[in-house]
This record gives sequence, structure tokens and C-alpha cells, in this order.
Amino acid sequence: MRGSPLLRALIAFAFIALAGVPLWKLTTVDGAVAAPAQAEAGAVPIGLRLTFSVAPESFAISHLGKVVWADQSHESHKTDESHDLALPFPEEGVDLVVKVAWPRDAEGALRLRLTDPNGNEHDKTVWGRGEMEEVIAFP
Repeated sequence: MRGSPLLRALIAFAFIALAGVPLWKLTTVDGAVAAPAQAEAGAVPIGLRLTFSVAPESFAISHLGKVVWADQSHESHKTDESHDLALPFPEEGVDLVVKVAWPRDAEGALRLRLTDPNGNEHDKTVWGRGEMEEVIAFP
């Protein structure tokens, strides 16, 4: 056997240590990493039409934790409502939280038709009984 085993071991350990430096840099975090800031898109008019199978007692539409349309005293008993919302509409779309209270635990359906800023209509339907809360994603 040629060469010193101790020298070979030191060379092997030095090689492993040098190879570990890039791995260590890839796996450690440099301080607090901030979440990517979402580009502030201006609010644009978005048409939203709601069609209920049973007239609700109340409903509310929220976006990012803020109620953008609500009707708590639904005395007119309409089953078809439409409203223009001013919301930012990024390329990924929007998520709306829908809360509906149907009378006396009645089972009902809600059809949501959203018209995006490009004029495309998106259609979603949800079902519920009594009080319902659902997150609806529109592309």
C-alpha cells in the first residue's frame, strides 16, 4: 500500500468539507425572508350576478376580509340580484367569501356569475342548508 492513510483521510475530509459549503448555503436562511409583495392592482369594475333558488334572509360577499356587498334585511325576497364591485382583479383571479342564510333551514342553491374586466363571464354554483359560508375562486 502506497501513501499515508492519515494523509488520505485528511484529503477526503477536506473534500467533503468543501463540498458541504454550497449545501450549507442552500439550506440556511439569511435573516427574515419577506413574503413577495403582491403588486397593487387598481380596483376595476367587476359585474357580479347572484341567482338564488330560494330567496335568502341575508347574504354577504367578502373579498380579502372586507365585505364588498351585503343585504341583511332582504325584505324584497328577490331571487336575482346584480351589482358592480370595484375590486383588484389580478391575472390569478379573485377569491370571494360568500355567506348566505336561507330561511328555516331551507336547502338552497346560489349561482354566481362574475364578469371579469376582459368581459369574460365565469359561472359557479354552491349549495347549502340554513346558514352557509363558502370560498369561491374565480380564475
